[in-house]
Amino acid sequence: MTIRRALIVEGPLLPSQAAHWSAFADLDVDLHMVGGLSAPGDDWWTTGETADITTHVMRPRGWVKRGQHWWIYPGLSDLIRRLKPDVVHVGAEPWALFYSQVLPVGIPTVGHGADNIWIHGGLVETRLRTARARSVLKRLSGYASWNTAGIRLAENFGFPAEGPTLVAPNRIPDPQPFEDAARRRTEHRVELGISDKTVVGYVGRLVPEKGLDWLIEAMARVVIPGTLLLIVGSGPSQVRYEQMARDLGVAARFTGGVPPERMPAIMASCDVLVVPSLTMPAWAEQFGRVVTEAMFAHTPVISSDSGSLPEVIGDAGLLVREDDRAQLAAAIRSLATNDDLRHSLGDRGWSRALQEYGPTPLARRLLMFWNDAVAFEVT
Repeated sequence: MTIRRALIVEGPLLPSQAAHWSAFADLDVDLHMVGGLSAPGDDWWTTGETADITTHVMRPRGWVKRGQHWWIYPGLSDLIRRLKPDVVHVGAEPWALFYSQVLPVGIPTVGHGADNIWIHGGLVETRLRTARARSVLKRLSGYASWNTAGIRLAENFGFPAEGPTLVAPNRIPDPQPFEDAARRRTEHRVELGISDKTVVGYVGRLVPEKGLDWLIEAMARVVIPGTLLLIVGSGPSQVRYEQMARDLGVAARFTGGVPPERMPAIMASCDVLVVPSLTMPAWAEQFGRVVTEAMFAHTPVISSDSGSLPEVIGDAGLLVREDDRAQLAAAIRSLATNDDLRHSLGDRGWSRALQEYGPTPLARRLLMFWNDAVAFEVT
């Protein structure tokens, strides 16, 4: 069967992360997307409609503040019956309440999760979620995950081993603004006041699991004049990190959070991006979207080997052991002092990102996955 119409069920609508969905217009697929409005107080959600996609904005009900897995969309089942899509793609973990609205309609349904460790909210909540996942997974026509570990978990909890699977992100930015920013790199660095610096960038939440502690400590070992640690993001640990940088004599600038439209300029302005994530008992890096954003901007990446980061980076970046300060410092020095290595690694990352995560290649992989899912007989 050829997919002619598909319905995407999402949580908050994020136009800045929907480039691959827009690419379906060139694949002759009538794409519809259901998404919710932001909840009060969650200012980081960027809601709105996306070009080339018919968007159905719905107001979520349920335990909204707890996250989209506890949402329902009143009227979703009726919308599916009216649209009669060939496939429904639910961008949520298999315990999400959305599946209770979608599966009874009888349209082939695929799930798309990100979690690679299914431990949430204590023993009782974990058991409830995994029990619900077992019920949902055996009824799905396909399952996608941002990482290989997510696929293995789904199979361990009931998704058929012979069922169609896909490892791919569910949200990804348009690479073009990042490429454009790379061409204006000098201009952006002047705007940021860092044109005379060797800039080691960090972009992400300021929380322990993101590993900023050992990045700052590694930077104290680099000792290259004119090196600046540019820290973009916000979080509860910011004051502690600022004090740590001062105590260790690390030149650091904390920008706070920035809107999505500023991210291309930030990424292009860095000489290297470091992703120092740490694995925790209930969390490991699920994808690392900042990796692809840096690659789109021709910025080389140094990353820890936490979670799915090695499979995202491949051979297009430098991997170091989690929490190994000496190895991280050596990797930073190698790129800070070698222009040829830095530029070649940046170009290699750009090529890999376009091939694996560019909008059209990713859309084609999703379309093949959907075709396989529709052909799969759920027992």
